[in-house]
Amino acid sequence: IKDESKTLRSLGFVNRSVVHVGEGPPLRPGEHLVRFVLYEPSAKPQFAPLLALPVAGSMKVAELKEAVFNKLPKDLLDKHSRDLNASHIRLRDKKGKDPGSILKDQRSISKSLMGLTDGHQIALQILEDPEIMGNDDIVIQVRQWQVTEKKMAPPKEILISKQATTDSMIHVLSTKFANLLLSDSDGLMFAKGTSFGPPLTAKSAHKLKWQEVSLSQADEGGGSTNPAAAAAVVARPPLSLRDGSILVLRSRQDYARAKEIAQEAKQAAGPKSAQKAAGAGRRRVTPFRPVERELRIHVATAGAGASPGGGELRIGGRDTAAGTAGEEELLPPGSPPDAVVAAPSVAPPTELQFEQ
Repeated sequence: IKDESKTLRSLGFVNRSVVHVGEGPPLRPGEHLVRFVLYEPSAKPQFAPLLALPVAGSMKVAELKEAVFNKLPKDLLDKHSRDLNASHIRLRDKKGKDPGSILKDQRSISKSLMGLTDGHQIALQILEDPEIMGNDDIVIQVRQWQVTEKKMAPPKEILISKQATTDSMIHVLSTKFANLLLSDSDGLMFAKGTSFGPPLTAKSAHKLKWQEVSLSQADEGGGSTNPAAAAAVVARPPLSLRDGSILVLRSRQDYARAKEIAQEAKQAAGPKSAQKAAGAGRRRVTPFRPVERELRIHVATAGAGASPGGGELRIGGRDTAAGTAGEEELLPPGSPPDAVVAAPSVAPPTELQFEQ
């Protein structure tokens, strides 16, 4: 019962109605009892029950973060050695086994959670760095591709602005993923992956459409090999990034080194191995050759001069004696395939007279 001003009659109470009494103050009108679960992507299982709080639909997500942070268990806070605050919390709209979309700080709870009811689950994730997600921010999944080692790292969520240019985004990613760069003159190259179809692997990453924009840490002022593409907004073509978009990164020098290694291995194998490898995937197809067979039909005959067992009408096949094929012959029963029968004699016509 959330509205204590209502009467028992208006609430439908009758004689012998069952009332459940719970601990704590009753919820106010517009409030819902929301259950929070701890979300740890690297843990198994990924979700663990945490706490339950009354949440009003008019609250901002930033206010809810503060309220949840003040209710976190002490052992969970002690688990992290660094100083935590509400900005280290990320709230997500949990959907079954999926952590769900991220709630933006300046939006209200009622607009962020569609169909908010009692028992709604929100996933709480503790971040390494503070994060404030505005209305123009999106979260993309970045995967590191180590080309020479043929490894594809698990996705890592990165917060960027929809109004950011490709140039500024690459500079941010170059700082967060500096481990990919082999030297100061190296640069990051990227390609947009797909969230559907077969899972992305190091082998399938070669087929992605890699952008020509490749920035270097040594470039002054954010120089780029393609200024037009570098100035494009990430939320618009050609990238058109959205929440959950996948971006694959690789080192320019690492990719060049992998091509050299592949070329050296191809030369060391020799031309015969190259031809064998090229023809390994080919499939030999045997042409279909129909077999010509004869059809025998037994014919029953009657009348004078007819053989007692009738005969055979042989259609098709090949007459080895006459050298013809596809002809019709009337043969006695049990004749061999190469038997030849002379043309039957035709009796002269008989004249019949009738009286009119």
